[in-house]
Amino acid sequence: MATQWATLFTFVVGPEAKEFIVHSGAVPHLSPYFDALIDGPMKEAGGRRVVWDDIDEETFITCSHFAYAGHYATPDQPTSPLEPEEVGEARSSYVRRSETFDHSRGRSKRSVLEWE
Repeated sequence: MATQWATLFTFVVGPEAKEFIVHSGAVPHLSPYFDALIDGPMKEAGGRRVVWDDIDEETFITCSHFAYAGHYATPDQPTSPLEPEEVGEARSSYVRRSETFDHSRGRSKRSVLEWE
């Protein structure tokens, strides 16, 4: 186990090909895929490097934090007041809209209407 923590593995992440270097021992417990990637027969295990151009940096950082700490924090989701024209006849004081926000893309993922 000590050897795994002494060995480093490079992840090349996102379309900008940013390199992240992690301890090999932090990753295999996450899933069988990661175990094979780091210590198994995959070619990446031999080269100690993998390219993930379809994974965004924020997602990788969150996953890495989970690998090391066993937990991660989710960002607070912004909310915005409901516009009266969006609810028709309902009084806007009885309806609240909350949105999940995709920070990496700078836009809302979905809106949720809640009646009080």
